Amino acid sequence: MAGMRPFHVVLLIALAAGAACNSKDSSPSGPSQTVTALTLSPATDFLKLKATERFAATARLGDGTTREVTARWSSDAVAVATVDSGGLVTAAGIGSATIIADYEGLRATRLLQVLPDYAGRWAGDFVVESCSVTGSFLPQWCAQIRALPALPARLDLVQTRSAVSGSWTLQEDATGTITGNIASNGTLTLQGSVFRGGVTTTISSWESLTTDNQSMSGAFTLTWRASGLSGSAATRVRLRNFQKRP
Repeated sequence: MAGMRPFHVVLLIALAAGAACNSKDSSPSGPSQTVTALTLSPATDFLKLKATERFAATARLGDGTTREVTARWSSDAVAVATVDSGGLVTAAGIGSATIIADYEGLRATRLLQVLPDYAGRWAGDFVVESCSVTGSFLPQWCAQIRALPALPARLDLVQTRSAVSGSWTLQEDATGTITGNIASNGTLTLQGSVFRGGVTTTISSWESLTTDNQSMSGAFTLTWRASGLSGSAATRVRLRNFQKRP
């Protein structure tokens, strides 16, 4: 460094120190900052159709601490559930979808089931498709019921995941309890009975579906049995104009 002025020496030392600092800042983080695991919250694994849920990705670091991170989000079945860049999931269709979060080479997933929302009051009417009588149960029953206009009916349902229960009202004056379950394809099955005026009316083979949470289609069987009479009457009926009401 012969011939260099003191100012030049000081400048070279300062530049060297700056280069060293820059080299240290750009080096990889230490082990304590390494992401060791990635998890999703909340623990939601079920959504009703059209519902939303915002998920968050949390990274666990090498020192044991955790922090929420900005992950890359995706869904393996966008017809069932979509997810935006902020982790907001929207239930778009009936079925199952896996929600995926990727961050720094790690992946966290959540299998999500989407089913229709059957909770609430449904009302409309039904029409008779077939009728049969066995034993001594009122031979004229089928002729009489076929002569009737469409019959009114109402359901008042609560839903917990795929389990459904509540009450059903037939012709506005006979009410009984009803229970059922929602299959993975969204089909609701129900069964129940009501006793009135010496006649027990039973619902069975109920299969209905809503794809919009507002209108329901399907068919079921009504069976009547009367005290003191052998046999029964059975009708296969179909829902018509069945809508969710306020």
